[in-house]
Amino acid sequence: MRLKLPRRRWVRWLLSLILLFLLFGGRFLVCYDEPVPADMMLVLMGDRKERSLVASHIYQQGFVRKLAFVVPFADKVPRPGQLKEQQDLIFTTFRFRGIDSADIQVLPGPASSTLLEAMYFADYCARRPEIKRVLVVSSSLHARRASFIFGDVFRRRGLRTELVFPRNTITPYNEWCWWSSAHGIRWTLSEYSKFVYYLFWTRWVGPDKPPFSLF
Repeated sequence: MRLKLPRRRWVRWLLSLILLFLLFGGRFLVCYDEPVPADMMLVLMGDRKERSLVASHIYQQGFVRKLAFVVPFADKVPRPGQLKEQQDLIFTTFRFRGIDSADIQVLPGPASSTLLEAMYFADYCARRPEIKRVLVVSSSLHARRASFIFGDVFRRRGLRTELVFPRNTITPYNEWCWWSSAHGIRWTLSEYSKFVYYLFWTRWVGPDKPPFSLF
């Protein structure tokens, strides 16, 4: 009996942790900030349709008058003209959503990860001290990791720019019942694996060692 008690206690702890993860694992990934007036809005790469809808809604409500994005790319070596195609496609998407072309700022890039986007944007803000607050638009389950990475990069650069991550109500992600669907499970576990990868690897060695285009 004495040998079984520690094992039972360990099993109870494990089951409790699993239950907590099922209940709150999805909730932790989501940010619930409300949109506030800001100097600029940064739209992160990803689902162009979803994030452009969120950005246009915030823009049309008058919270910001300037929108920015970093040109993304998935390939290690973009083919000739690929980056320009990506830039034009994103630019057209924003204009289609009702955002004035004069209010769209294309930032130097290209970026293949959230970390690179944060680094490029931190460089941009460092040269423009008038930018005090920025709304950062992403998908709901990516918001927590993006918030941590951007905060990490900005702190290391000594920047005091306020970063606000408005809640994305369009993302088809249920943070309370993420375990009830195959795509919810896949998205959640993928996001946590990327979070851990950043915390224990790319945060210390940088975005190019090794390449991590999926992150």
